[in-house]
Amino acid sequence: MTVAEVSRLLYMEQKILEACIESFVHTGILLKENQRFLYAPGPNATTAIEEIARLYGERRTAVINFIYANSQIK
Repeated sequence: MTVAEVSRLLYMEQKILEACIESFVHTGILLKENQRFLYAPGPNATTAIEEIARLYGERRTAVINFIYANSQIK
């Protein structure tokens, strides 16, 4: 998908979303090909993402609270 396509789907400003997507590229979660982005995590990222997904299914509120609390730290 392109940034514009994701922006429309998530109802987010494209500029804000670009920074998020670039950080996912930088950390190895997404792969950038031309102007499109593909989900392509490496083995370590895959394990972490799967664990987060499992925890989100079991303890959604705790995961959301953790993300929110840590997003305030910069």
